Amino acid sequence: MKTKLFSITAIGLAAAAFVAAPANAQYFKGETVKLIVGFGPGGTDTMSRFLSKHLEKHIPGNPKVIVQNMPGAATMKAMNFIAHKARPDGKTIGFNPFQVAAQLAGQPGMRFKYQDLIYIAGLQGGPGMVLARHDLAPGGVKTASDLFKATGLKYAGRNPIHGSDVNAMITLDLLGVKYDYVSGFRNVPSIKTSIQAAETHFTGFSMGSWFKNLKPTMADKGIIVGLYHLDVMDPSGKFSPDPRYKIPSFLQVYKKVHGKEPSGMIWDAFKFYTSVTFGGGMRIFAPPKTNAEAVRDLRIGFKNAATDPEVRGRMQNAIGQVLKYIPVDVGEKQLKTLASVDPKIAKFWKDRVASFQKQ
Repeated sequence: MKTKLFSITAIGLAAAAFVAAPANAQYFKGETVKLIVGFGPGGTDTMSRFLSKHLEKHIPGNPKVIVQNMPGAATMKAMNFIAHKARPDGKTIGFNPFQVAAQLAGQPGMRFKYQDLIYIAGLQGGPGMVLARHDLAPGGVKTASDLFKATGLKYAGRNPIHGSDVNAMITLDLLGVKYDYVSGFRNVPSIKTSIQAAETHFTGFSMGSWFKNLKPTMADKGIIVGLYHLDVMDPSGKFSPDPRYKIPSFLQVYKKVHGKEPSGMIWDAFKFYTSVTFGGGMRIFAPPKTNAEAVRDLRIGFKNAATDPEVRGRMQNAIGQVLKYIPVDVGEKQLKTLASVDPKIAKFWKDRVASFQKQ
């Protein structure tokens, strides 16, 4: 199966030069731009609030930038609002994870297609990871292999279309780990509380949440252990470990458990998903038919903010990771790939999401 792949390996270099705004770029002068975030407190909200003040400096016209939380249905409530209710004036845009599984699965609550929105920018963080309570098995859980000694495992999830759940659960399924899916957690604090109380036992998280929140408060105290992180896909479609993690990658774990590379329909579906999402990250979209001048200035603002050395220098401390800028041409190619998905892959995702929603 052939999959179109697009590189972000050199995105930092490709986007290093700032884009100069036209001398008369005053569209947003004296205006307010709202970033609609589909979650409450947590990683996405933290990222949006960190960037909002920097965007005020970099969007031509220097508008005020505020965050409005609109949680519900794993960002579908917020993105439906952007697609159908927000005015196409560029003053209300979505800042949310790229929930590709929802579109692949044909979710009834998703009343838009990503390719019908206006792509503004992408922000790519580090790969996701899977963590577990240390005390799940006799002698403690130290590696993913120890999960096979545990019974009654409960995965703390948000929604089966949420990127962290998609990546974590499909890799657990490839490994052959058995678990029950407990969904409905809205943010990092609620999942953290559940795992601390041993109501649930393991979950998937972003690199930012791991380094900023979970490692110092739980892993360093011996409550949880990082089992593996997701491998990074390069332009040729090859996966490799991320050097920023000191825990093994999924493929390293898989080869140790099964003695070979993964294959089959689940693996093909996962590779397609990764080629479109790069494993996760934020995507910024404006409503259909948004004013062209507004689109131009928003794209300038996000690119310049995301590649500003001063902003990037503060990111690690502020949000736990340094985000890479995904240019417009790369993002739009991803949308075309998503729109031309193989029907067999789409059916796989539809059946998979439906099976978890029944649990």
